[in-house]
Order: sequence, then C-alpha cells, then structure tokens
Amino acid sequence: MDPERETLYTRSMSFQFMFDRMLQSDSAFDGRFITGVLTTGIYCLPSCRARKPRAENVRFFDSEEDARSAGLRPCKKCRPDAWYAGHDPQWGRLREAWRMVQDRPGDFAGIDALAEVVGVGLSRLHGLTWQAWQQTPAEVLLQARLRWAARLLADRLPMIDVAFQCGFGSLSAFNSRFRQGFGMTPTEYRKLDAVATFTMGLPPRYDRSAVLRYLGRDADSLTERVIDGTYRMGLWIGDRPVEVVATLGAAAMEVTSAAPELHREVLGHVRRRLGLGVDPSRFEKAAAPLAATHPGLRVPLMSNAFETMVWIVLGQQVNVRYASTVRRRWVEAYGEPCGDGLFAPPRAERMAGLTVDDVARLGTTGRKAEVILGIARGFVEGQLPGEEGEPIPLLERRLLAWPGLGPWSVQYYLMRGLGVPDACPVGDAALHAAVQAWFGLEARPGAAEVTSCMARFAPWRSLATFHLWRWHEENKR
Repeated sequence: MDPERETLYTRSMSFQFMFDRMLQSDSAFDGRFITGVLTTGIYCLPSCRARKPRAENVRFFDSEEDARSAGLRPCKKCRPDAWYAGHDPQWGRLREAWRMVQDRPGDFAGIDALAEVVGVGLSRLHGLTWQAWQQTPAEVLLQARLRWAARLLADRLPMIDVAFQCGFGSLSAFNSRFRQGFGMTPTEYRKLDAVATFTMGLPPRYDRSAVLRYLGRDADSLTERVIDGTYRMGLWIGDRPVEVVATLGAAAMEVTSAAPELHREVLGHVRRRLGLGVDPSRFEKAAAPLAATHPGLRVPLMSNAFETMVWIVLGQQVNVRYASTVRRRWVEAYGEPCGDGLFAPPRAERMAGLTVDDVARLGTTGRKAEVILGIARGFVEGQLPGEEGEPIPLLERRLLAWPGLGPWSVQYYLMRGLGVPDACPVGDAALHAAVQAWFGLEARPGAAEVTSCMARFAPWRSLATFHLWRWHEENKR
C-alpha cells in the first residue's frame, strides 16, 4: 500500500497528457481536470465533442471555480456546470431508467427499450452506461434480470414463470445465463437454504492460487485465513456474524456455513471475496503481454464498504505490514467473534460511538482516528457509501470531498470496494515500482508518468493494477 502524498490530478499530470486525453474526448477524466479555451473564453469537460482547440490556446484547471476565476464560462455543448452540479438531465433520466430496470427488468425486451426510456440513441446509451457504471447497457440489463430472478426463485415461483417475468426469451437461455452468473443452476440455487454445504462452479482458467495467495497475505488475520486451498472468512450476513468456509478445487468449490438459511447471501459474499463479478477475458485480449503473466487473475473485493474504507485510511502512508497489525487490533477490539478464532469485522454502528482516543490507542494517528470516526458516522447517517446505482463520476466527486479521502483513496475504494473495472490507484508505492519495472523506466515514475503508462490499459486498469502488483512481487526477489 504505502501511497504517496495525494495531490490534485492537474498537479500530477503533464500538459501533454491532459491535452491528449482532451483530443480523445476521454470521459474517464471528467472531474479530474477542466479544459479552458482562452480564445473562446469557455471551459469544457475532457469528454467534450466540440471542435478541438490548438494547444497554445488551452489552459487546464483543477476545478470549475478556478476556471471561472480565470474569466471563463461553461461550454453549452458539454455543460460542465451541470455535470459538476450533478444536474445533467441525461444523468437524471439514466438513474431513473436504472431504478425501473431493477424493479421491472421483464418490461425491457432489450437495450432499445432502455435507450427509449433514457431518451437517447444506442451509441449515446453505451457511452452513458459506461461512464456511469463501467458497464454496457446489455450488462446492466442482464445483471438486473439475474438479481430479480434470484429473488423470485426464493419465492418458489415456477421456473418458467421466473424466466419470463425476468425477460429471458426461453427457459434454456435463463438456465445458461443463471449458471454463468451464479456458478450453479436455478434449481440448485433454490435449494440453498436446505443444505449445510453447497457447490459453486468456478470460471474456466480461474487463477485460484493467485487469488488465495493475495487473500492470505496476512497469515495472522483475524477476519480471513487461507490454509491448503481452503478459505475461511468471518462475515456479517445481515445482522449476524457468520464463519464461512470455501474449499476451492480446480473447477468448483464447496461452501459451508452454520447458517444455511442465509446461504443466498453467503453466496453473494463468497463471489465478491473471490473476485467473480468481473470477467477478465476482454482485458486479457486487449493486454495480452501483461495478462499472460497470470491468465485468469481476478480482483478480490473486501467484504463490505465500511471495512474497505477503514482499511484504506489505516493504510495511508504506512506499509502493508504495519497497516495489517493495526487492523488486527481494530478487529480484536471491536469485531464480533464468529468461530474458530475468526471475527466479523467491526461495524460502523459500533465505531460511530467511540472517541478519537479509543481508535488512536490501537496504533494509528489522531488524525486517522478522526477520519475513521467521521466515516463511521457517515455510514450511520446514510451519507456513505451512497445510493445504489449512483453514477461513478458523481460518487467519485462526493468521496473526494469527504475529509481524509483523496484520489488514491477513492480509486482504491472503487477497485476493491465496488469492483469497478477501470480504477487506478495512482500514488500507490507498489504500483509505481511495478510500472517502473514493467515499462523499463530508468527512474521511479511520478504520478503523471504512472497515469500516462496506465492509460494504455484502459478501460481495465483495475485488473492491470493487480497483474502488475503480482508480476512485480514475483520478479523483484
């Protein structure tokens, strides 16, 4: 971990890099800098599709306020003022369409129907859904159908009714998609709450050894433990602390817990922890040399949003070993025992009532203790982590404004807390060292150079980060 001091993006990216992103109308950099066009007196988002200005007529700004202070006005084509205010009417229609899809996925025969609700063409819909959630419209619709199907299966509806109510064209298509999404058939899923142990399939070429090595890197962890291909974890399933045991084989794994009635929720947690939510095949085709070092590698996620944010704060500007030590103290003091020496991690509700001294005495600074308590209270009051389905750019902007969270923290949260495919924790010491080694750079790169090097892996920079970490760890010995 050990991130460098976090700086504003425009102070860590070169003029040429930002100019190149502007020429490409790269929406991934909306919110990270503003393009000012001095000859026309306007400022734009990097994604603006208006005619591109000459380099000598461009100035880049950290914020909308800085651009306005320089006497510039917002572009009427890309509407940066509305974007920064979160009032873009297309965002509003997209979020409403997302809610409709979650509630009634069977009403949408295909992405044409989704485009009609949003009020845009198919090309624009693809751009909006990728910018909002780093998913294609088809992926948004499929995930909503699978989530709704899981709910209907728990209600014991006939299988054919489930398939058609969720918008699948046939029972065979439903069975195939469900197996791909959950690692089991709909019939097996329906029986989960009646068995102490269930089996879940693993994707082809899943690199279980690499994922387990990463999850077991802290041999003394109190919330998770890896021994000979078996992964034990302490989780909160609803309001109950539960020990879950997953034994991974070549093509499938067996999962056991003492709470069969909660196995549908357990399944979701296990898939999350093992990084099964994002298919790496497109990354592996696009980044063959790097991906070939560990084909099938996934990004394992942390158990919940609050735990992720606390781990981020504990890891700021210290090495992984010390952060892990403080985290063990935190878990032992405020976690909940769930069997075999494991704990479910502390919850925001318990942490919110503590004092700065309570947290600082675990081995962290007073400032970090204040940030952790502020985050805990943000969760309790509903300010964090945010509304489900919130577009990623709006979430990034809100998190960057939260005390104690900077660009590295937000990108790491997107990567390991939400499973966003294209997050990049620039400022991470291990990532900088790995970029230097992989690209054969003579000196340790700064934030601008790392950002430039990692841009070639877009839109799969989360996977690229994990591949670089793993490759460098193996080759620096």
